[in-house]
Amino acid sequence: MPHSHILWVDDEIDALRSLIVFLERAGYSVTPVTNGEDAIAAVARGGVDLMLLDEMMTGLDGVDTLRAVREIDAQLPVVMVTKVEEEELMTRAYEARVDDFLIKPVHPSQVLAVAKKILESERIVGEGMRRNYAQEMARTMQQISSQPTPQDWLDVSSWLFRRQMELEKLDDHALLDAHADLRRDANREFFRSIGRFYPEWLEKSDVLLPHRVLERLLLPALDREEKVLFVVLDCLRADQWLVMEPRIRSLFAVEPTFGFSLVPTATPFSRNALFAGALPVEIRAQRPDLWEDDFFSEASMNAHEEALLRWALESRQRGGVTLRYERVDGGGPAQTLPQRLADATDVDLYAVVYGFVDMLVHKRTVSDVIREITATEGAYRALTAAWFAHSPLAALFRTAATMGRTVIVVSDHGSLPVHRPAKVVGDRGTTTAVRYKVGRNIRADRRRAIDIREPKRWGLPATALSTNYLVAGEDYFFVYPNQQRQYERRLAGTFQHGGVSLEEMVVPMMVMRPK
Repeated sequence: MPHSHILWVDDEIDALRSLIVFLERAGYSVTPVTNGEDAIAAVARGGVDLMLLDEMMTGLDGVDTLRAVREIDAQLPVVMVTKVEEEELMTRAYEARVDDFLIKPVHPSQVLAVAKKILESERIVGEGMRRNYAQEMARTMQQISSQPTPQDWLDVSSWLFRRQMELEKLDDHALLDAHADLRRDANREFFRSIGRFYPEWLEKSDVLLPHRVLERLLLPALDREEKVLFVVLDCLRADQWLVMEPRIRSLFAVEPTFGFSLVPTATPFSRNALFAGALPVEIRAQRPDLWEDDFFSEASMNAHEEALLRWALESRQRGGVTLRYERVDGGGPAQTLPQRLADATDVDLYAVVYGFVDMLVHKRTVSDVIREITATEGAYRALTAAWFAHSPLAALFRTAATMGRTVIVVSDHGSLPVHRPAKVVGDRGTTTAVRYKVGRNIRADRRRAIDIREPKRWGLPATALSTNYLVAGEDYFFVYPNQQRQYERRLAGTFQHGGVSLEEMVVPMMVMRPK
């Protein structure tokens, strides 16, 4: 156990001598002081890890001492020791940012428990994680090697993402390396599983895919006459949502759900499906006026989202739903979005596509500065959390909570850092995306890419009889043989989407109701 220093402040400190000895025998260093002024001076000298502070003392009382300590060290853990449990006292102490309370008479087990909770919980959790990780890893390996169901893959990916975040805090490089190997193995098996079973997933109504969000999440809320804010966060990964969600839970009761993006994991396919409540092949067949075959331009292929959503509502006899649709990336339109929502009290369904995260991914590819500050997945996740804390998106959620709006949050796809090239052969009509290709008789190594020769079975449109799709697996990116080195220099280490990986396909699909 690391040597931790406790400052115990009490004007009757001699009566606590047995408790101090007990803490010292447990491995802590304890400095006793008898008044608030000495406590403040001790904190100013530094080296204090925890302060136990008597509430009633001569001179400065506990709350006034705490306020003064907070001016010196805002992060020092402080536990107030008191004889009374009056609400007014607790309110004053919480206003001064107390961390916990102990009620006199204090027993040895109580004071040891609070010291361990504050000073050692991270170490204890870390030791438990180290003990349990091998067992959890073996269970996960068994799960991914036993023909997992779609729900199994959601469970596996949730565990992988959460453990990744916990291991980063633990900073155990051996475990992080082992976990990275496990993630690679999982993605390899996931790629194989998608190649074999994805067309069956499209037939299974219980698999939550973008074209089912309307029926499963959106319409039930509207049918209960709830006002809904529908937010599509372009290119948000599941682990990015996990670091955003704690800031939301004070406002909403969150039904934590994850679903899958479509294949390819790209905006033209998944986001059109979200708004239409239909697969891309169905949109093109039923509403060719709302589908574009220009696979070279994602922007043009998503030019009809509002019309698709109106069509989806009308075709399901919900044409009376009042709708407003907006797309924002940042800047002024994003800053004023919360106010526009507040003014839209008569709108049943307020749909927003928020493109900041996708814009960040694309900027990272061309900006050395952004690539430097998002050098790892953990750094990219942390940047997302820092942005969200002060973003118009957070303000939008607060506004929705104040208005009593149900919020449905989904992502169209995630992203993945790519590292390995996969050669592709195609003509000039082949699309330029680096994780998926659409063309005529295009080819790649089938160990590295899924070759979709029957697009209709995969819910995808074909513009000609010879149209096929190539979708990269694991962390591969497509290169042409005559430009391989150029592509490798430009793309290796960048975040991309369009392929098959857990990071791209497993996405948040959440229903949040105001508390």
